Amino acid sequence: MNARQVEAFQITRRLLRAADTASLPASNVSRSLNAIVASKSRGLRELLLIVIVARLMDPSFRASRDYAACSPRGLYPGIRAALKEAGIPHGKDGALNVAKGNPPIDSQWASARDDTAAADEVVRMVGFLEGMNASEVEELGSQLASLLLAEATRVADMAVEVQPSEDPQLLARVCSELIMHAPDRGNTPQVLAGLLLAAKAAALGNVMHVEGIEDAACVTTSTSNKLGDLCLSDPEGRPLVAYEVTIKPFNADRVDDSTEAIHAYNTSHGTAVTEMIVLCRPEDAHPESCREDAQSAHIGWLDDQDIRYQFIDLHEWIRLELLGVPPAVRASFHSALSDYVANPNTSEAVKSEWARLNP
Repeated sequence: MNARQVEAFQITRRLLRAADTASLPASNVSRSLNAIVASKSRGLRELLLIVIVARLMDPSFRASRDYAACSPRGLYPGIRAALKEAGIPHGKDGALNVAKGNPPIDSQWASARDDTAAADEVVRMVGFLEGMNASEVEELGSQLASLLLAEATRVADMAVEVQPSEDPQLLARVCSELIMHAPDRGNTPQVLAGLLLAAKAAALGNVMHVEGIEDAACVTTSTSNKLGDLCLSDPEGRPLVAYEVTIKPFNADRVDDSTEAIHAYNTSHGTAVTEMIVLCRPEDAHPESCREDAQSAHIGWLDDQDIRYQFIDLHEWIRLELLGVPPAVRASFHSALSDYVANPNTSEAVKSEWARLNP
């Protein structure tokens, strides 16, 4: 971290440490803070924290006039590090996504948010902050920190102790249930496939590396300079096998996006990737793909320019991969999956489904 991010980290940590002794907020402030923290748009509470930290660093800062003046993108890594240290659920860049372009934090900004009501409360808090002195800003920050720590405790209490299993049928069923009932916008199948590949790579002495496990499923290949959702590479970083993992139709637009990304990657990295493995449900394969036997895990293939797409049944691929590794690797995968679910930032829907599967 640079000096400014270190300062933001230290301020955030100070607010969190002061949370235990923070005074109870006034009822109107309490209602606003609770609405913001309870919002499904987690970036809103992180944005408010950015504003508080920026005000403590520069009392002249006015987010309602010039949010960009605090350079939030450069500030947030320090704040995020403090949240991570405290086990508080947070987004990688949610606070930046809810205010793309760094607009003034005002009613016009709030009206364009998915959770307008909670965004209105952020605007209200920003207005309060701009009339406060440093000690009052500090107190509000510690009050917000108290609620964030309570969230951390609530989420931690959802954890489930699981004894790693070597049973391939049990593990395949757990994976399928998680994908079907807690897909988390496509993150769940991508993480499951990535963790399974990583466990297999570790068993082989890490002669292969898996890239993309921690990337959000909503990141598009055309804008991220990557081959696909996941990629197996050799120790020198050269791609061996590229994967797209989806539970949405892999239609013409997806193929165009993927082919463009592969060509761009080949050009910039001097590689010659000509095949993409698409892990999907049978109904999500491209409608013009050449279909295989209905009993086969290999659904079919499609050629687009010089790229061949191989469509493989996601659920069957997981089952076959589990059957194709030693029992100890299955247990290692199960342990890694349990750690992923226990991570504070993992979707609560995934945590709830995990708890249902592990009563």
